[in-house]
Amino acid sequence: MNKTILEEIVINTIMELQRDTSQVYTFLSAVERVVLSEGLENKSYNLGLVEFNASSVTHPPQNNTELFLGGHRIQLPQELFQACGNATPNVAIISYKNITGLVPIGTDISKDLNDYEVISAVLGSSENVCPVYSQNNYTIVVDFSLDKNLEENQKYTCLAWETTRSENSNSITNGSWSNETCSPVTKGNNHSGRARCNCNRLAYYTVQVAPLSKPTGSPHTDDTATEDNSPGGSVSEFSKLLDSNTTIPLANLSNVVDDILKDLSMEDAEPLDSSFAALFLSTVDQLGLRIATTLKGNTSITISSEFTVMSVANVQDTSSQQTELIDVDMNAIQLPVSELLTLYNLTSMSAVTIFYQNLSNVIPKDRDFELISPVVSSAIGNKDTLLDTQSINLRNPVKISFAISNRIQKKDDDIVCGFLKISKENGTYNSSWSTTGCRRYQQVHYETTSTYLCECDHLTHFAILLSPNSGFLSEEDAVRLQIIGALGTAISALAMVVTLIVFCCIKKLWSTRT
Repeated sequence: MNKTILEEIVINTIMELQRDTSQVYTFLSAVERVVLSEGLENKSYNLGLVEFNASSVTHPPQNNTELFLGGHRIQLPQELFQACGNATPNVAIISYKNITGLVPIGTDISKDLNDYEVISAVLGSSENVCPVYSQNNYTIVVDFSLDKNLEENQKYTCLAWETTRSENSNSITNGSWSNETCSPVTKGNNHSGRARCNCNRLAYYTVQVAPLSKPTGSPHTDDTATEDNSPGGSVSEFSKLLDSNTTIPLANLSNVVDDILKDLSMEDAEPLDSSFAALFLSTVDQLGLRIATTLKGNTSITISSEFTVMSVANVQDTSSQQTELIDVDMNAIQLPVSELLTLYNLTSMSAVTIFYQNLSNVIPKDRDFELISPVVSSAIGNKDTLLDTQSINLRNPVKISFAISNRIQKKDDDIVCGFLKISKENGTYNSSWSTTGCRRYQQVHYETTSTYLCECDHLTHFAILLSPNSGFLSEEDAVRLQIIGALGTAISALAMVVTLIVFCCIKKLWSTRT
């Protein structure tokens, strides 16, 4: 169905529901079946009043599953998937706008309900929604992104729409908002723009934020929020996903990464420093690797978004010397799979390959190099362990191609192939551009773009760099020139000292006649 037509149907339907709430259950049941349809998995859709991310999952998943959408997060325990039986379900997180008031309110809930988004998670297929809604022995974490920070004395209530479903679980028949299913993780004194809830059953969720209560006898003053909303703070929160035993569907990982990159692309955004840049890119690689480990056989999943193209794969031995893992608008990377498998004594490996459209505000400016291309990265792992491929020396190099607009003012002699060198010492990440082990071996000029071909003897984050002072020298050549220059300076100084000593010792040289 055409996306525009689907958007119109959603908008018109919700407008009709606002006049007659008796059909709200039929509408939401229909949305769930559409979202779980085959062909929609691993994609994100925004239909205005309804937005969702749908993903296919390995059944049963080995870890908890995290779903992200528009800043919201739902964490589903793996036990929840086991209740789906032997089916291999799709899973989706859905956000509904302007429907809060369509659901009856329980007697214990304030009538002054905020119109926050309603979010839900759904498992199953278009024919069969998994029958887990009536069970209440799970711990589901629901994390709302609010439109502003909560003040010190503000409290929020976690609400769940307690639904009754028909026997085949495909139709919602009744329900009302209740606070019995979910409880706030922290009540009041929250100081952040998030509301986190622990819920014991799968449902539709929203939050009710209480009006600010002023302390008796003192005027109200605004408190400064303590949540770190800086770009570095967002990256730190993102990296905490590595500490939890969770596997994020690829569509949701792509969505979270896009949110961070979108914030960093704003004109007034502060660029990351080298440590946060390295932490961010390493976290993406490791979370992508967790997804790749769930794949079986010689399979891969690729998803495109505004800022990235992500591909995760389970790669087995191949007779081909080079295997192409990603190709985006003439930006591509090929790996020597056979050599890598032999090097690490593996029969198969997990691979994460990512095309970043623009990382100019993620990677700090360098005095020697200027980033002028997309960044293409590739990382491999054995099961869920990321292998150190930055220091290897491959006989068959990794081949990377970059397409760069001819509108960028550049000279071929100033173009170098480089990579982001990431290190970790005492728990702290660091990053800097380097050209060691990489060389540019060909360039092709077209009418609007130029393609530069690079070879590197290791795996990491690759890019085309502009180095006006390099004269197309590698780092090794630059070091040699520095040594030669230092030796020349030392020899010149020594010769001058010898000349002065001879002049002082031989008095005949003092005569003006000589």
